[in-house]
Amino acid sequence: MKQFVSYGHLKNYIDNSDKKHCVIFDDIDDAFVMSDIIKASDIFAPWELLPFEPFYSDIEKAAERFKTLYKVKNNNINSLFSTVVGIFQKIGPMEVYEKYYLKLKKNVIIEHEEFIKKLTRMGYERSYEVRYPGQYAVRGEIVDIYISDEEFPYRVVFYDREIETIKKFNPETQLTIENVHNLVIVPLKEIIFGEHLDFDRMMNSDIPVLEFMENETYDGINKDYPLIYDNYNSILDLLDEEWEVLRIGNKPIKDVFQDMLEVINNVENDEEKIRKFFFDKIDQKRVKNTKFVKENDSFRRLEKNISDKKLIQQMDLWKQKNYEIIYYFDNKAQKQNFKENFLTDTKNCKFIIDSFSGSYLDKVNKRVYISESEILGKSYEQKNIEYAKGYNEHGSIIKDINKGDLIVHIDYGIGVYRGVENEVIAGKRGDYVLIEYKDDSKIYVPVNHLDKVEKYIGDKEHVRINSLSDNLWKKTKAKVKNKVRDFAINLLKLQAERQMREGYKFSKDTKWQKNFEESFPHEPTRDQLRAIKEIKEDMESEKVMERLLCGDVGFGKTEVAMRAAFKAVQDGKQVVVLAPTTVLAIQHYKTFKDRMIEYPVDIAMLSRLVKKSETKKIKKKIKEGLIDIVIGTHKVLSSKIKYNDIGLLIIDEEQRFGVMQKEKLKLEYKNIDMLTLTATPIPRTLYMSLVGIMDLSRLETPPKNRHPVKTKAISFDEELLSEIIYREYSRNGQVYFIHNRVKDIKEIRKNIEEIVSDEINVSHIHGQMSSKKIESKILKFMDSEIDVLVSTTIIENGIDISNVNTIIINKAHHFGLSQLYQLRGRVGRRELQAYSYLIVPNNISQIAKERINALLNYEHLGAGYEISMRDLEIRGAGNIIGQQQSGYMNMIGYQLYMRLLKQTIAELKGEEIKEKIEVNLDIGEDAYIPDFYIKKGSIKIEFYKKIYDANNEKELEKIKSHMQDRFGFMPEEVLKLFEISKTRLKMIEKGIKSIEKEGSYLEIKFVENFEIENLFKLIENYNKNIEFDGTEQLKLNLKIKSDNLIKLINEFLKFIQIETKL
Repeated sequence: MKQFVSYGHLKNYIDNSDKKHCVIFDDIDDAFVMSDIIKASDIFAPWELLPFEPFYSDIEKAAERFKTLYKVKNNNINSLFSTVVGIFQKIGPMEVYEKYYLKLKKNVIIEHEEFIKKLTRMGYERSYEVRYPGQYAVRGEIVDIYISDEEFPYRVVFYDREIETIKKFNPETQLTIENVHNLVIVPLKEIIFGEHLDFDRMMNSDIPVLEFMENETYDGINKDYPLIYDNYNSILDLLDEEWEVLRIGNKPIKDVFQDMLEVINNVENDEEKIRKFFFDKIDQKRVKNTKFVKENDSFRRLEKNISDKKLIQQMDLWKQKNYEIIYYFDNKAQKQNFKENFLTDTKNCKFIIDSFSGSYLDKVNKRVYISESEILGKSYEQKNIEYAKGYNEHGSIIKDINKGDLIVHIDYGIGVYRGVENEVIAGKRGDYVLIEYKDDSKIYVPVNHLDKVEKYIGDKEHVRINSLSDNLWKKTKAKVKNKVRDFAINLLKLQAERQMREGYKFSKDTKWQKNFEESFPHEPTRDQLRAIKEIKEDMESEKVMERLLCGDVGFGKTEVAMRAAFKAVQDGKQVVVLAPTTVLAIQHYKTFKDRMIEYPVDIAMLSRLVKKSETKKIKKKIKEGLIDIVIGTHKVLSSKIKYNDIGLLIIDEEQRFGVMQKEKLKLEYKNIDMLTLTATPIPRTLYMSLVGIMDLSRLETPPKNRHPVKTKAISFDEELLSEIIYREYSRNGQVYFIHNRVKDIKEIRKNIEEIVSDEINVSHIHGQMSSKKIESKILKFMDSEIDVLVSTTIIENGIDISNVNTIIINKAHHFGLSQLYQLRGRVGRRELQAYSYLIVPNNISQIAKERINALLNYEHLGAGYEISMRDLEIRGAGNIIGQQQSGYMNMIGYQLYMRLLKQTIAELKGEEIKEKIEVNLDIGEDAYIPDFYIKKGSIKIEFYKKIYDANNEKELEKIKSHMQDRFGFMPEEVLKLFEISKTRLKMIEKGIKSIEKEGSYLEIKFVENFEIENLFKLIENYNKNIEFDGTEQLKLNLKIKSDNLIKLINEFLKFIQIETKL
């Protein structure tokens, strides 16, 4: 039996072999690590779900599996990793799947209808707009499709049946990015309906054949997977003689497989049924059994995270014994840093830049293998890459409106949005936004007046629908405007005080700062780099920093904060990190300690978990300046703690602190730099960033390999919960079970223990436990000694454990939306698919339903902003800007309130407020977006707003290109809309207020301050075709002498000589 020292040696064996290699591991995690080392390898991951679990079809995993099968079949792969379970699981017939690999290429002829039919059968879901993986959309001759494991979706443009172009596009902006020469669309499910199925044979089974034939699927179809096809394959059946199959493991294959069956059988208790999903045996002759060498006195793994001093001593000892020391580094910077800081003598040393997992001592061969990133505390993880996401300024959200939503018109008040209607009004056909008011009265808002309407965000339960027959809205708006003015004055006072305060000017980055940042074991995202640059600029200036860092759970806020903290320490300043909970304080303490272990930075934690005697010592050291970074809950702000020289205050999860608490902090520490972190962006603090009281940095790029957490609402069902827990346990994972009542948390834990087997260790924690108990249980959970942790929301912030990938939230309807979002963020921090289950009864309030539905709808990564806005919409403004002002905000809605606040602040600052110039061009031509081109009202509104907000022709051309890119060739009405819009811009430039067709003339009105001298050239050229109106306002009539009125107007405008553009 061949033995390998580590993953690195297995890699060398594969690299130096002429064969292709399929490596079979016992555990999928080992396969992932090995795949990261051998960059060109693919993983054929087994289905991790129990065979009978009905909830999810993991479309991303399906796409990955089908892509791997495609590569194997087409001889386009050299190494492949799977597991014992993976080779025993049945795969449907490749002759069927091959028909559903849709190979697209430019100029290829495809039957359009057949193509769409196949997409549906392959598991793609049709939607109006493609934003998420697994969706496709059809708009005329354009098909958008999002293959589940791809970074970007694709846009396929047909000309009749011929493929004209294939392009990637950004799902956020819907704009195309780059051309693609060819594309293979893979299936997203293994059961594919079609003529290849033998329905006669199925008649003799329990399959509901008639329902299957009619709907092409049926409830519970996954549990019948072994009965659907006539024949099945193992992955080994598809590997020809070029492949060498290696099995890494100490137990026999059949024993590993039997262990897995027993886990599933604990839930189903039907081994015969289970076995149908797997082959009874495989061709073991093909499999060469190998293993990693067991650790013993002659060969053992080295200690992780050892201190610098201990490592240097150990290296000297090895050299004295004439050992060869082989160092592995991830990159040149790590290698250089290590040689400069740790080595004075390179005798017997060898340096290799390559991925290597594990550090080992081999006494027999007198050799030491050291993975620098592991032994010095930067354990191996896959690096991140930039995820190119469309930057969204999050302005007006009128485009997100749906029929029945509340809408605010700045002149008429709050009504109900009834959609976009195409009507003929005053002899002119066009699109209008229909708003319904009290007593069934209605208004039709022309699309060129969309700047007057906003979706209502606020307290929907207590808001009044306005009437068109009274002046209540006018009074309400005036009242709110007065209060907004008072509020704006106070905000500007705060801003003035801030600008007057002089803070400490930090030094430029030191060499240590550079080394510290380079030692980050991931590739920082563009957003992280931008945020840290902004923070450093603040710190290095004389102004007092007050910056808000917004970013979703797991998007890298802590790393940015640590870099700022490290910078402050370099100047001899103390840093205070304030966390809302003890658990989060523990997490930060551990993270900061691990990250700064190589540097002389003294870090201490203050919380109720620290003993009184230890607290006393820490306080003394803080006073003497011997502690650099203090991490803790509100205790760190106690008046009993005397800081030696505090320079930076970092507040994490700022939304957990009340308005009064934060204001008190700002008064107490008004001359030190303050960095505030939050995962719930914008609404709570937008008013501060609007006026410059607080600067804003945003992290919007998710880490690579982070999958959205699949979320499901379920009822409390013991059998179901047992399945969910066993599913996670069977893949060596852990589970959070959230129960937010201390009173009966023990009973819940006992209940969970009863429904799972003895091998699963269940424990519980809550905030009323002793400090020692909480710390002990958290550490045990982090060390995987506890499989299921029943907990209150004490874990809401903190405890980032990558092995926990299922969270079950009991009585989820009692939680707030932002809180549910935070809890869901506790899982999903590794490559495996994570799951969130919300236990809710059937009868819950409407508001609770809206909260649950919002969490189900916003599953995608980076949904923090939408969640925050939806939360605001569901529950009203609450106390986000103080109780009194929030009441006024609810009267008119969040969007309008913020608009008034912005305008008022500009007025008080004496800034020039540019009013939108209204021009009217009414020449009786149809210029609108027809339903057959864009059907969805909210998307029409989005484009109308963009068109009428455009400031120049260049912007209009960009919008036109965007629309054509997304929806295809434009009909006459849309082309006319852009022509008229361009002419409107020229009218503004030339000082013309309106142009209307009146019989055989065009009536042209000029703005009030228009000077007649500008018309001398016009009069000279149009003398016989124009006549002036004798009224006070300058007006003339132009005789129509062409059917092309737009061309006539544009020619006319050329002769208006105006030097200053209005």
